[in-house]
Amino acid sequence: MHEIQIYILTSLLKNNNSTFTSMKPPETENDQYNYHLKHLIKQQLVQKEGSSYSLTVKGKKFISNLDVFGQMQQFFKVSVALFVIRNNPDNPQAKQMLIQKRLRHPFYGDIHGLAGKIRLGEKIIDCAKRKLEEESGLIGDLSL
Repeated sequence: MHEIQIYILTSLLKNNNSTFTSMKPPETENDQYNYHLKHLIKQQLVQKEGSSYSLTVKGKKFISNLDVFGQMQQFFKVSVALFVIRNNPDNPQAKQMLIQKRLRHPFYGDIHGLAGKIRLGEKIIDCAKRKLEEESGLIGDLSL
């Protein structure tokens, strides 16, 4: 896939209702940009509604295989789910759970715990540590 197409798709990861101008890569000719945008529409990855563009269901499925930098990743069909809980030593009944609001597709806007796909050859515990740091900036002891 061309880098301009990846740029368009990754810009729609975080802002699903974008205008023509807001998705355009810097220093790209309008004709070249328009060609790639039309190609994504023809491939049914992007749709135009009025003056804004958004990902189609097919587009959301496609980008689920892109990392946050727009690179294709080969993932297993399994993921890790993290339940990050903070104990209060002064009040053992009071526990806090870390949740997040998704800012990329699929599931844009959903609120849930931390989760992520396991990379090829990656150990489950290493994936969990990686996702904890990537998603929250935290480093912690993990246990099952």
